[in-house]
Amino acid sequence: MQLSELQACMAQSLFLPIDSEYQNDPKAFIKSSAVLNAHERLDIYRRSYWSRIVDSFYEDFPGLQVVLGEKRFNSLSYAYLEDRPSQSFTLRDLGQFLEQWLIQNPHHAGEQFECALDMIRLEWAHIMAFDAQECPPLGIAELATAGARTRFSLQPYIKQLRVNYPVDDIRIAADDNTKNANLSRSTETIHLIVHRHEMSVHYLTISQEEWSILAHLAKGCTLESAILETFKTSLLDEHEQAKLITASFHRWAQLGWLCQPGEST
Repeated sequence: MQLSELQACMAQSLFLPIDSEYQNDPKAFIKSSAVLNAHERLDIYRRSYWSRIVDSFYEDFPGLQVVLGEKRFNSLSYAYLEDRPSQSFTLRDLGQFLEQWLIQNPHHAGEQFECALDMIRLEWAHIMAFDAQECPPLGIAELATAGARTRFSLQPYIKQLRVNYPVDDIRIAADDNTKNANLSRSTETIHLIVHRHEMSVHYLTISQEEWSILAHLAKGCTLESAILETFKTSLLDEHEQAKLITASFHRWAQLGWLCQPGEST
């Protein structure tokens, strides 16, 4: 057997679900020892592989565990990882198809389907924000010189979410090992920013108007266009609008959320 064939047989065997029969006879590429036969030796590696990826999945989605409960989350984990086995060199990408997969397999979330989807969106945004690129941020002095036709880019690590459940609070409760999380649907849409600050990922709830301005800037709109589009349907009066814009720019400068367009890759 060529090395490439051996590697293919080994990989194919490792990725099989724990309770599945091997498609290739282990004796064809694994030697028996004095203590264990070929099948038993290969089982050690398969169980180790599955233990590692399931543990990684648990680490990436602690909030989803709270939403679904331990038993349902465990069932979902194995079902998803069997349907969507790892395709990347890094465990970071294990959950990249989870939102799409759950939409196609809603029974795995039961009555908590909508909350589970919101949580997956938050936790995947958390994963991406953790190690995304950071561009040189614009400070308050640079933002103060912005004109109507100025364009900005958002830092690549910033992720904007609109959710219907307080998944940020649920996730924080999960990190703090708090079991009595509030899984009730919010009366209003929650506008969330998932971002990185001082090497840690944070969640910030902001107003619909501030969220909208950022969303328009992210699409490449000019500053004037982003503001005009945002306040077309806003109930804020001119004084409140001016106050919000000033406070928002101050916040963005402090947190370094804006950068020059074209700097991110």
